[in-house]
Amino acid sequence: MFAPARWMIALAMAFGMAVLALAALALAALVLAMPAGTAAAADEAAPKSMQQAMGENFQIVTRLLTDLIAARYDGMTEDLDLVIAHAEQLTASPPADLVKSADDRDKFLAYATNLRTNATQLKAVVEELSKRDRQASPEGVLSVDYLRVAASAHYGNMVTGCVLCHNQFRRRAL
Repeated sequence: MFAPARWMIALAMAFGMAVLALAALALAALVLAMPAGTAAAADEAAPKSMQQAMGENFQIVTRLLTDLIAARYDGMTEDLDLVIAHAEQLTASPPADLVKSADDRDKFLAYATNLRTNATQLKAVVEELSKRDRQASPEGVLSVDYLRVAASAHYGNMVTGCVLCHNQFRRRAL
């Protein structure tokens, strides 16, 4: 079996950390743009608006970042299922107030499809990492492999797509 050189592992880990750092910066920028306030209990029973779902996704993406950094993969699949469901909602019904032309619709659907694809792939990688981390290993040691880099890359692609879509279609403060 091919054993990667130490420099290859170090390079892959550095790339993964760079993607996570960029995602953290993007999240910090989004936090500063988010309005303060909470929904009333009556609003909880109503179907979620697009903005409510995006606010929920923002909280989920923040938890995902924390879980990726801490290598806690077991709880991530439920959060990713919510992101996938939201991406499917965006794909099924792009907001008419934002998508005014066929070109806008194509761009919006590309962003939504990218979100769904990366979230689905991240979920598959996280499930495999969770399974691998439950296998026996020396105390306090995580297996270092390409899957951790792949997970951070899919996460980074999700966040990048969200920021690009918001910059394209939400040119005003939220």
